[in-house]
Amino acid sequence: ALTEGLIDTMKEAGCYKLNIAVESGSERVLNDVIKKSVNLKKVEVLIKHAKSIGLEANIFLIIGMPGETISEMWDSYNFAKRIGIYKPFVSVATPYPGSELYAKSLKEGYIDEKSFMDDLYITSCSISTDKWSGDDVRKIFEEGYGYLQMQFYKKHPILFSKKVATKIFKDPLGLIKRGISLCQRMKN
Repeated sequence: ALTEGLIDTMKEAGCYKLNIAVESGSERVLNDVIKKSVNLKKVEVLIKHAKSIGLEANIFLIIGMPGETISEMWDSYNFAKRIGIYKPFVSVATPYPGSELYAKSLKEGYIDEKSFMDDLYITSCSISTDKWSGDDVRKIFEEGYGYLQMQFYKKHPILFSKKVATKIFKDPLGLIKRGISLCQRMKN
């Protein structure tokens, strides 16, 4: 329902930040798994427009939905990169008791009803399917953030240089450790 005209009106009314609940960068996941009618091409246009009129724009994503593939989880990070969102709000699918996801996860054996309640929050990775484990999702969650950070610095090398210079003066040993980690990520 969001349009460029509505975004303009929001800006005129004092809005300064826009967050869109995209949920996934995969059309298949949106249509077949989440069952949410979102047109990713339209989101791309709306984010571009919001930025062009000076609004801070961001998106919400969810990874780790049963029925989603590992590749489709990465589609979400790639979508964020494509639209220039380098710090999206990413949550891991969490089967809260009483929800449809909870019922499905119990029925399909994706969660252990007894142990998962001790670790119930939006980055807990409590679901494991026959295609991927909670550990796989946790790895994608962590690597996805690093991937987007790297894409941002590739696009903005001067900001990267400033950050490195600041780190050198504050924590030279920590910088060396981060540099090694960064080089390893770049190889992937």
